[in-house]
This record gives sequence, C-alpha cells and structure tokens, in this order.
Amino acid sequence: MARIAHLSDIHFGANDPNIVAATIDWLKEKKPDLVIISGDLTQRARVAQFQDAANYLQALRQNELRLLVIPGNHDIPLYDVYFLGLDVNREILHDRINKRVDIMFENGLVKEVEDLFTNPETWEYTSFQGIGYKEFKDYFLKEKSIDEVKTAIKTHSRQYAKRQYTWFKNQMPVHWFEAQNRDEIYSAVKEWLMDEDK
Repeated sequence: MARIAHLSDIHFGANDPNIVAATIDWLKEKKPDLVIISGDLTQRARVAQFQDAANYLQALRQNELRLLVIPGNHDIPLYDVYFLGLDVNREILHDRINKRVDIMFENGLVKEVEDLFTNPETWEYTSFQGIGYKEFKDYFLKEKSIDEVKTAIKTHSRQYAKRQYTWFKNQMPVHWFEAQNRDEIYSAVKEWLMDEDK
C-alpha cells in the first residue's frame, strides 16, 4: 500500500521556521512513497520567498523523497510569465480517471478505508471529506454497495477535474493547447520568449 504525505499552504515569508524544519525531520523519518505539497508555497510571490521554497524542496529531494508540487494562487509571480495549460479530450480524460479509480480499488482502497474510518467518529475528520474516502460513508451505513461507491468516486473525480479546469480558466491567463500538439506548443513558447515588447 502506497503511503502519501500531504502538506498544504506553507506560505514561505509568513511561516514558522521551526514547524518547517520539523516537517523535514518527520518526512525523513517516515519516508512516504510520495509527498504532495499543494496550496500557497509563498506568502506574496517575492523572490526571497521563492528561494526559501526552492531550498525547502531541495532539502526534501536530497533525502530521496518523491515530490508532487502544486503551487497556489499566492505563487503567481510578479513578473512576466507564460501560463501554459495542457488540455486533453474529455473522453480520454474521463477514461483515465475511471481507470485510476479502478486501480485504487485493485490496490486495496477498501481495506485502507476500513482500517482508517470504520469508527463513525472518524467520519467528521477533515481527512475523511476527500474524494475517495467520503463516498464510503453510505457503504459503512449499509446503504450502498462497493460498486456504487466506486461509481460515486469516479463521478466526483470527474466533477473535480472539471472544476479545476474552470478555476484555471477564470483565475489565470492560461494559454491552452492540446497536449499532443507539441510543435504548436514549442512555437508559441518560442514566439513569447523572443517578444521584446513583453
């Protein structure tokens, strides 16, 4: 069973250095299979804050930790940036989501949830509210089957993917490209880099 650690909204520039140092020590000791760092890495997208964030990520990498970093809206740089988004056909995206959920179940998701959340008191935990966990409540209450839970997870995951697209399209000036159109992407980025007026 894969072990994942998830850190969110570190906010370098307004962070507690002792807590940040403690996370490094904890991750070094536990060595999860994947460390997800999401939300705002910086407080106000300042150069020094990005440098602190880079040093932190480097410290984790030096300990052979595998990282998935997803910056937040505070991390929008205060200088020229070409935001590039890769789009994919919705049918392909939905198929990938469905297959990922199937793999989660094949790899023991039911046992993982039963080990963590069989006690009804745990259903109020924030960790239980995430997609892939919260759908099991009706299963524990004997109101839904495992197949119905799996279907609900797939549906909620597809809905979440749609909300992510909507957020990026409304919050950032993203230039969207079909993921397979590499030549078009390279050409657009090259043109932007050579634009002296930007």
